[in-house]
Amino acid sequence: MTAPRQRPVQVVILAAGQGKRMKSVTAKVLHPLAGRPMICHTLAAAAGLRPQRIVLVVGVQSKLVQETVQAEARRLGLRPAQVSFALQRRQLGTGHAFLQAEKALGTARGDVVVLSGDVPAIRADSLRRLLRRHRSARAQATIMTAVLSDATGYGRMVRDAGGRLIERIVEHADATPAERAIHEVNCGIYVVERQLAFDAVRAGKRSNRQGEYYLTDLVHVLRGNGHKVIAHVHPDPEEVKGVNDRRDLARAGGLLQQRVLDGLMKKGVTVVDPQHTYVEASVVVGRDTILHPGVMLEGGTRIGRACQIRSGSRIVDSSLGEECEILDHCLLEESRLGRKVRVGPMAHLRPGSRLADE
Repeated sequence: MTAPRQRPVQVVILAAGQGKRMKSVTAKVLHPLAGRPMICHTLAAAAGLRPQRIVLVVGVQSKLVQETVQAEARRLGLRPAQVSFALQRRQLGTGHAFLQAEKALGTARGDVVVLSGDVPAIRADSLRRLLRRHRSARAQATIMTAVLSDATGYGRMVRDAGGRLIERIVEHADATPAERAIHEVNCGIYVVERQLAFDAVRAGKRSNRQGEYYLTDLVHVLRGNGHKVIAHVHPDPEEVKGVNDRRDLARAGGLLQQRVLDGLMKKGVTVVDPQHTYVEASVVVGRDTILHPGVMLEGGTRIGRACQIRSGSRIVDSSLGEECEILDHCLLEESRLGRKVRVGPMAHLRPGSRLADE
């Protein structure tokens, strides 16, 4: 059997919307999760594909979104030329947003991975598996899907009679009762051949109830032209659920927080009560440290080996040497502690505090 085609890959991240159901003056993709804006998690997953280029389609609060993404790109080690932006001036749907990225992508052939900026829990490994599936099947488009017990609000995947190919995606608002009974849903993550993608979206129509250009219309157009469109079913629906409101934000935050804590525990950190411990993704904790219930570690905090952080303590942008003990209900802000320092209980170290080795 011939090996799957290895073509260049580029990424488009759709991040232009306000997110009306968030009921916020802040653009949806800027809401924080595990200490970082939502869009930063999606960007990190995209970077894991090592793409030639990542184009972010921005709209609401575009300047602030761009500044946030540029800072995260630097942290991830991406070259400035790898990340660019396209502006969607009018919110005319996901298809219209995707079209704004065409010029920024240039004329390079290959595969385009399309992501939604509001699916922050997606892992780079999941995207790599999607891309491998697309290439091994020699498909022209591959859509990541999931099976939900309650698919309300999601686009439904309509398969052909044999169940192998995707014929079309029907948005919930446009679905018939029979289509709404389908439990396989669109996750808003696609791989499409670059030379076909934009023409297919342009061929779509605004004949839906929302009066928008849907990115999902490319499926129907591609199938009508005889192209192969398949699904890649993700085994964990929680990873690929989007954030539409504050409840979704809390769910996604809980999932990302659990990943952070799992990572710490695998490296030898004891987390006494993971359900009541908050550690941001940027924090580093040394082996044999014990985090007691109610601990919060934020920002650029660095905790050395074999420390004890007792219940109810919050540490922000601070560094602790080895074998320190922070007793109950302390607040440390921008402070630096040496080795074997004992603080508390109920102490407040203000920014700039320095405590030498005991």
